[in-house]
Amino acid sequence: MLQITAIKPQKKDSRFNIFLDGKFSFGLDEATLVREKLSVGQELSPERIATLTQANEVGKLLDKGLRFLSFRPRSEREVRRRLLRRQKRRGAEEEQGGLVGETISRLRDLGYINDAEFASWWVEQRIRFRPRGKLLLKSELFEKGVAREVIEDALREYSLEDEIGWAKKLAEKRRDECRERLAAYLARRGFTWEVVGRVLPR
Repeated sequence: MLQITAIKPQKKDSRFNIFLDGKFSFGLDEATLVREKLSVGQELSPERIATLTQANEVGKLLDKGLRFLSFRPRSEREVRRRLLRRQKRRGAEEEQGGLVGETISRLRDLGYINDAEFASWWVEQRIRFRPRGKLLLKSELFEKGVAREVIEDALREYSLEDEIGWAKKLAEKRRDECRERLAAYLARRGFTWEVVGRVLPR
């Protein structure tokens, strides 16, 4: 058993350094410190220390994940890859269902990761600012790790007529180009040949 001899605040991030038998042992975020009811003079078993050390690592990963998510919504795969890269840079071994997996579960439980909401947001943003067809939208979301059924749900509310409208907006911006080049451009933007044919009738 080792005794907590000091609990000292770090300079930032509401974190605390825990000293055992006069030596620095590990850091903890404030929420974990309060939840675990740690205090000077308390004795900790090796098992409890290991649990707290893991909680510290999850807490740091949670902070990284939240910072990554603060810029824009992300898919679960995007967040997982970001956190795994961080662990790899630190030389940490990441087993299946390990620290990153626990962090992802925490973020999901807190509502910060939701692939269905992410897919809907992605589609709305693309339609509004960078129109493209459903084929390309599906490909983009699939690359980000979103399940096929979730992608289909996100696109279900948009009809063929909606897609034709998106394609018309793009075609209008390039109306000086010949039909063949414009058709190829719309196809690259993820529109089916059915849509292209409706927008650019012969």
